[in-house]
Amino acid sequence: KNAYIKNFFHKRAMLHSDNTIQNYPEPILEKLYPLIGYWQGQDAADRAFSRNDYEKSGLISKKTDRLAWFHEGIVIQLGKGLKLHYYKSDDARCYKINSRGCQCYPTPSVVDKSKPVVLADRGLDVLICYASGLTNVVFCDGIRGLTKTVIKEELLGISELVIMFDNDEAGRQGALNAVEKLSKNGFAGTIKIASLAQYKDPDDCILHNRIDLITSAVNNAI
Repeated sequence: KNAYIKNFFHKRAMLHSDNTIQNYPEPILEKLYPLIGYWQGQDAADRAFSRNDYEKSGLISKKTDRLAWFHEGIVIQLGKGLKLHYYKSDDARCYKINSRGCQCYPTPSVVDKSKPVVLADRGLDVLICYASGLTNVVFCDGIRGLTKTVIKEELLGISELVIMFDNDEAGRQGALNAVEKLSKNGFAGTIKIASLAQYKDPDDCILHNRIDLITSAVNNAI
């Protein structure tokens, strides 16, 4: 399991750095291993599970009526569901497949709403932040995932919310849209937006051994 996870993040690091960085810092990887599952692919799974097992887990595709999780990959838990992440050979894209009922919450730990809570963009980035020591963090899977239900059930009551989306045009506009959406749906706490200097996202900071910039972005959010 750990060998596959390390190889997965090796490929992720290479793709995110234009082949200049080989892997994530080893201390980060060591903390990620307990947070991430491993799926061996359909051939191995078929020896242990039946179609009934797949159906109960929500892994049968409604479109094809076949197992959706064909490829080997890493698995993260999102609320009541699971998400498979994998790379195809020689393909510079990370593929993601949800199981039924996949939701954005909870993240690995229950947040302390009396302290500043960071709202990030993607689930895998949140796990990397969590492994880096930034644990009071949730994510919404983009502006489309910031639904009325999510705001009502998960975010209301937070005293201070720090939005930390990608540091590009789409991410900055998404953060502004998130502020508007939160306000319209009854969020009464303080809302701030964090900026990650020259790096795109928390993942990028960690790849360049600049975890300090994540903390600084949160502390200096406006």
